[in-house]
Order: sequence, then structure tokens, then C-alpha cells
Amino acid sequence: MLLKKEKVSYQLEISRKLGFTEKTVREWFKIYNEGGINSLLEMTVGGNRESLISEEIKSIISEKLNDILTTITSNVELQVLLERENNFNVKYYWI
Repeated sequence: MLLKKEKVSYQLEISRKLGFTEKTVREWFKIYNEGGINSLLEMTVGGNRESLISEEIKSIISEKLNDILTTITSNVELQVLLERENNFNVKYYWI
């Protein structure tokens, strides 16, 4: 979203803003380009571990991130929004 809204120009800027490595951000772009936003919402690690985020919350996240009027630019802002609007406290490492 940051790139699409031209708030940043490079993946390095995004990685610094979000607090992740540039390599991680590149991997996210690859996953997004291959499968869209839903592919980023899938839990693909942890073997048979159950998802900590319900399908309802995943749907809410997807709606918020696909909204052209969204002001969300980081996972922290998404966490605040989920807690404020849905009373759902998301640990930063779940997203």
C-alpha cells in the first residue's frame, strides 16, 4: 500500500518504516505478486499449528487493506485499529 500510494519509493524505505529487513519485505512482495493479499494472510509456518487469527479477523484485515481509503501504513497501525474497532488484541508477531 505504501508503494501504491507513493508514500515511499523503495522497498528499503518500507523495511525501515516497518522494522523488518529488506529481504523480508522482498519476500512479502513476491508472495503478494504471486497470490494477492490472501496469500499474505495464510499461516505457512509452524507445521500443524492452528491459526491464532480467526477467519473473521482475517476477513476484516483483508477488507481494511484493500480499502482504497485506508490510512494503515504499518502493522502497528493495523494492530491499533483491530483493537479499537474489533476489541481484538493482536500480538505483533501474529501479523
